[in-house]
Amino acid sequence: MQNSSAVFQENATFFWQSVRVFTQCLWKSFLQKNMQVIDATCGRGKDTLFLAKKVPLGRVYAYDIQEKAISETKERITREGLEKRVSFFQKSHTHFLQTADLVVYNLGYLPGSDKRICTRGKDVLISVQEAMKFAKALSITCYPGHEEGAEEERLIGRYCQTLSPKEWTVSHHTWPNRTLCPSLFWITKTPGLDRVRPS
Repeated sequence: MQNSSAVFQENATFFWQSVRVFTQCLWKSFLQKNMQVIDATCGRGKDTLFLAKKVPLGRVYAYDIQEKAISETKERITREGLEKRVSFFQKSHTHFLQTADLVVYNLGYLPGSDKRICTRGKDVLISVQEAMKFAKALSITCYPGHEEGAEEERLIGRYCQTLSPKEWTVSHHTWPNRTLCPSLFWITKTPGLDRVRPS
């Protein structure tokens, strides 16, 4: 596992300027070469490609309900010669066919496509609850700039407040001086916190 301080220093120029780079820094600090990852909303495949490069001895499982998204992601992965590291599933993320160490969500709709086809808060919550049965970490990027995205952010935020800190560590990263900027929930298993006693 790469030292988190080293990861952040490596990306210091862009760290506070890009939600994507910030998110990728967290992934890099968590991932090991042999880990299994689920990209629950592969979209155009940028995240899938990034993740596949980080797990040369592991595997990425890419999900999306849209044929166009799966097709574009396959093309992107194939161009990089990483098709042996990725499996594709054109289906909803409300039920996964495998387990993984990390599950990532980039919510909303496919850029340039029908905006009516987008993730839905209730479905995302079902998916997150299932993923938490096996995952060590979850990354959820929300887009509150549209109505459904704002509702997703509210639902996930309320759910995270119910999680025991003895089991989960939750952070919610926002950029309040940027209008309608995405936000990120980073949820990780809390190792050994239940053994900590106040002095």
